[in-house]
Amino acid sequence: MPELPLDLLELYCTRFSQVPMLSLDGEGRIKYANPALLKRLGLTENPQGEPVTHFLDIDLSMHDPLFRDDELTITADLITAAYTHHGERNTLRGHMLSNGSQIIVIFDIFREYDVEILEQVTKLNLEMSSIARTYSKKAQASHKLAHQDALTSLSNRRHAEELLEDLLGGKPLMQLRSFGVILLDIDDFKSVNDTFGHDAGDQVLKMLSDTIRQQLRQQDIPARYGGEEFLVIAQCETSENLIAIAEKLRISFEELYIPVIKKAVTASFGVTMGRPEDTLESITKRADKALYRAKWSGKNCVIFAD
Repeated sequence: MPELPLDLLELYCTRFSQVPMLSLDGEGRIKYANPALLKRLGLTENPQGEPVTHFLDIDLSMHDPLFRDDELTITADLITAAYTHHGERNTLRGHMLSNGSQIIVIFDIFREYDVEILEQVTKLNLEMSSIARTYSKKAQASHKLAHQDALTSLSNRRHAEELLEDLLGGKPLMQLRSFGVILLDIDDFKSVNDTFGHDAGDQVLKMLSDTIRQQLRQQDIPARYGGEEFLVIAQCETSENLIAIAEKLRISFEELYIPVIKKAVTASFGVTMGRPEDTLESITKRADKALYRAKWSGKNCVIFAD
């Protein structure tokens, strides 16, 4: 195969190649830099005769070359060069060949493209992670709004009933094996609103909600069931355990001084244990009947329904 004419090689390097190329003398002074390299360095003219180190941070020593041909006295190695353009630090990677009197450097632009692609993918991954975190936070906030009572920050009625349906359907919930329901209603709450105003009534509800949270155990689930009515799903093995939890709440209400109304309030409690055959309607109806009996029994008491 005949050799390619030198002028054709020069034409390729000058006009067509997008690969940065560099020819140096044995002392490291520039003999030729093709337009692709000049563009990278931000140069408009070929800096012929100038040391390459004026433009590139490059090591030409080849202490441990990748390839050596003693017969042709040619050595070759991988090389990395750094440069600054428009205030940004950039890197070129490629191959360097030397015969002692001439050094040829061919920078592998495709490797740099790989680095750029990797940086772009990394940036995209970071952006996607940020979007995912934002979406997760919004989803959590949306879930919280859908399941939390706005005034008291307890679970709302919808969430409480969903949890009860899960329990009655056999789905595990916080390792509850047997459980009971406490339905409580603040006594004479209408007179609080009528006498002190609805803002004061809201303060009463908030304080009682905080008290419920403080008195219950971690595995118990309190909810605002509607108006001045609250529901608690309580883990317990026996009806005695359930009644004790309700009594603890009743006494804590009775002893709680509420500054906005300058007194304490009481509540009536209807409690019942969950049964294997229960539905949401049957268990809440049973607790509601017990609560009704507590109201008619003089209020501020706990009534258990079998």
